[in-house]
Amino acid sequence: MSKIKVAENFSVDQSDINHLSGRWHQVITSIEYLSAKNSLTILDSIINSYMRGQGYKMGNWKGVEKHYGKASGLLFLVVEEAMDKYDELKWIRAAIPAQD
Repeated sequence: MSKIKVAENFSVDQSDINHLSGRWHQVITSIEYLSAKNSLTILDSIINSYMRGQGYKMGNWKGVEKHYGKASGLLFLVVEEAMDKYDELKWIRAAIPAQD
């Protein structure tokens, strides 16, 4: 399994990123009226559950702050994976302003 470095002392398997993007896709495509905010809130919950399962305690603000870099890096990787894999999520890339 190939490991991807997300943050200092935190790497995940590519298969985990694939699984997380698939779960997120499955949930958000079943919602009839989905806002961007709700879409990212759902993904944040999926990421936090994954992190908790990996042993990272994020039940209070101190824990969230301590592991914020890891969680946000993983969130970015999952969004990138999902945008590349699922045609229904192409709207996310279109919503991101072009960088000059």
